[in-house]
This record gives sequence, C-alpha cells and structure tokens, in this order.
Amino acid sequence: MADTREGDDPGARSAEIRTFLIADIRGYTLFTQERGDEVAAKLAAKFADIAREGVEARGGTLLELRGDEALCVFASAREAIRTAVELQQRFVEETLDDPELPLTVGIGLDAGEAVPVQGGYRGGALNLAARLCGRSRAGEILASREVTHLARRVDGARYDDHGSLTFKGISDPVAVVRVVPEGEDPVERLRPFIPPAPAPPESRRRWAVVIGVAAVLALVAAGIPLLGSGGDTSTDVGANSVARLNADGVVELAAPLRDRPGASAVGFGSLWVAQPDRGIVARLDPEDGSITDTIRTGTSPSGIAVGEGSVWVTDAADGTLSRINVELNEVSQTLRVGSGPSGIAVGDGA
Repeated sequence: MADTREGDDPGARSAEIRTFLIADIRGYTLFTQERGDEVAAKLAAKFADIAREGVEARGGTLLELRGDEALCVFASAREAIRTAVELQQRFVEETLDDPELPLTVGIGLDAGEAVPVQGGYRGGALNLAARLCGRSRAGEILASREVTHLARRVDGARYDDHGSLTFKGISDPVAVVRVVPEGEDPVERLRPFIPPAPAPPESRRRWAVVIGVAAVLALVAAGIPLLGSGGDTSTDVGANSVARLNADGVVELAAPLRDRPGASAVGFGSLWVAQPDRGIVARLDPEDGSITDTIRTGTSPSGIAVGEGSVWVTDAADGTLSRINVELNEVSQTLRVGSGPSGIAVGDGA
C-alpha cells in the first residue's frame, strides 16, 4: 500500500478534500500462524467482502485491499464515520455468529487535502489515517479532530476525547477522538475473542529494570538547564518536559509533554506520567519520549505506582484509586479511598 500513499506522480492533479478510512484485522499474523494459511485466507476474504459492501453502500471507494487491510476514501466525512460505525457493528455480529473467523478489526480516520494520482491518492491525511488505525484496538474507531469537525454530529455515534498521541514522522501531537457507536461498545463485545498478550521477552524486562536503576528520569515543570557529566556542559530542557539522564549524569533525551507533569513511575517498558491539569496519565516510550497513549483517570491524578501487573493512580480531587490495565491502556477498576489521596506504593500483594 506504500505506492498508493506516497511518492511523486507526474500525472497528479490538484488536491481535494477527502476522508480516508483504513481498517485492519488485529492479530491476523498470529491467527495465520495458529490456524494456517487456508483458514486465514477465508478470514481475509470475509473481511474484504464486508468492507467493500459497507463502503460502497455509503458512497465510498475501496481503493486497495492487502490481505488483512482495507484502504477506503470518501468525499464526505459524515459518510466515512457512518461507514466506520456500521462496519464495526457488522464485524461484531459476524464474529458472534462465527467465532472461528473472528473479525477483530481496528479502524483509523483522517481528513484533509489529498492529491489524486494514478490508482489512488497521496497526502498527509492518508498517512495519519494509517497511523490511527495502527493504534486502534479491536472494535475501536480512532479519528482525528479534523474528521469530527467536518462531520459534526452523526446519528448513532458519539465522540469521546482520546487525548493527544505522538507519531513518529509527525512533529506535533495529534488530538484524537474515539468514535463510539450508540449501545454496547464493540470493544467490549469483542474482548472475549482477543487472545491474551504474550509475556514480554526477558530482554524487555531487563530493559525496564535498566531504566529504573541506571538512568534518572527528570520531570520538568519549568525550563531548567541540566548539567552534563562533570558539570562543564548543560542541556536546556524546556518547560513541561521529560528528560532522561544516564548513570553518568549526561542528558540522553529531552522531550516536551505540552502540559504540566506530575507524579511518574517506570514499568512495563514504559514511563507513566500523571498530567493533573488534564486529568490523564500519559504512557511514554522511554527510548524516544513519544507519547504512545493517554488514559483518562479522573479529575486530578496525583500519585502513580507500578506493581501486581497494573499501574495504580490516586486522584486527590476525586478521592479515588484507579487501576490501569496495561494491555488495553484503560482504567479497569476504580475504588473510593477517601479524601485527598496522594502518594501510593504497591508491594506484598497490597
């Protein structure tokens, strides 16, 4: 699909406003390994038939199919959102009817100027739709704010703020909206059909320990210089940033967070940072500082701890303790613990 998304074309025409929908079967590679190529081909064919039927019924065009992925384009953002909602509902029903061929599909949407080229389009909107699809869970629809702004209210769907996500190759964080069909959430309906995530490899676990022991993670609310080794050099770290220092005190990374950081913890191969002004916890990649997801936990998250297979967050304003499922990147449990909880520690099963 790379030829459709990128590259110059001497026959390209002027840009048009288009909405792109990209859908992809989650876990297709693992399904193929476990069930074999023949069964996987049946799953891909079923997915293709449903996608083509749903897209064309709403006036869209299915530009390309590649195994477990469908690339579609619409002239109308509203019709693209309607199609995404209807497809997810159809995928759920088909999965419930025939669990042997589970259609656990994630969908991404973005809208913007795109240049028609021979056999397809190229442009930033197409690339961002692909990135959003890659971040979506089975049954989930992630859209840029541009799509929902163009579409406005759509009957049968609601828009939930998903926070901001950072993508490699895109300089600024992207404001993301989760499009949820009315009624029962497809993500919840598909949950029984999603295999548990494999345990992280030993090397990944060792890396998590190295981050905590051999490096210093500095959360900076106001811009300050951090001294390098020996104190003879310094790196200016901007306000509302995270910085990583190695064991010698050398700044290896300085990345902006946009909003004021609060408490933090390291675990499960990630850095978890509370952002009390936004009521979220940001999950960061410790290698490049990019935000891989944001989780809404309450009004003002105040403390974070990692342990017992989860990330735990206190909220001083709400008087709650939230448990984050690290595989799903969402709160799985909330407990009332009294007024003003702040610090928190986990250990010995408690």
